[in-house]
Amino acid sequence: MEGAFGCRLGGILSLDLLVENHKKAVEVELIDRGQRLRHLCADDHDFSWGDLAAIVEWPLHDSPIVRSVNPEDWHWRLESHLLAEAVDTLHLLWWAKTEAGQDGRNRPKQIPRPGIDDDTERYGNEPVSMLEMNEFLGWEAA
Repeated sequence: MEGAFGCRLGGILSLDLLVENHKKAVEVELIDRGQRLRHLCADDHDFSWGDLAAIVEWPLHDSPIVRSVNPEDWHWRLESHLLAEAVDTLHLLWWAKTEAGQDGRNRPKQIPRPGIDDDTERYGNEPVSMLEMNEFLGWEAA
């Protein structure tokens, strides 16, 4: 089973690894919830590994743990993706009305998004026949 942060190790070991790699973020998250790492499994506190697992597995989108584990794109939520898509669409609509757009030149670049590479490789601008495409892909024609 894979957790929220892609951990595949078992229970306590994966929590220990997360705490080791992101200790300050975990401490801040626990302080915000009125707990401390030193309270973990202490006799005078009711804070267990299961409690820590629940906090770590279900973090808020802007929690210190999410920010530490995902520093580059933690702020990209559904709303951010939809807004970027709306802006990109407006850029395309504006561009389509220009001479460059009617000629298919200087297409506007998309707003960079996490996990999406814009390094697409082009093999030409002209349409090709199905036979040529099958040959290019190495497929046999039926």
